[in-house]
Amino acid sequence: MKIIIALLVFGIVIAIHELGHFSVAKWNKVTIHEFSIGMGPLLYKKMKAETQYSLRAIPMGGYVSMEGEDEASEDPNAFSNKTPLQRMAIIFAGPFMNFVLTIVITFLLFLFMGIPVNVA
Repeated sequence: MKIIIALLVFGIVIAIHELGHFSVAKWNKVTIHEFSIGMGPLLYKKMKAETQYSLRAIPMGGYVSMEGEDEASEDPNAFSNKTPLQRMAIIFAGPFMNFVLTIVITFLLFLFMGIPVNVA
């Protein structure tokens, strides 16, 4: 049971991280081919517009596959054709969402568990 909970929590952290990259890339009108949670063999996929949303068998990471991320592309919406500031924002958004998630979880813990104080 603990392993299942650990995998679920890890999956949520990965999803939030990748959602940061995904949302800023979409905001900057980058063509996204795939948003994936996990690696390895495909378990589930759903196509929506030009993006494939997928869940993969090995819960060790995830990725957002963008046009022009690894190679040059003629597409004006390719990652490689965006300004350096836009590319930096897309890359920075994932780790930033990890900080946001940490702050939200800490806030919720303090909200529901309270802060211990000494009462004389």
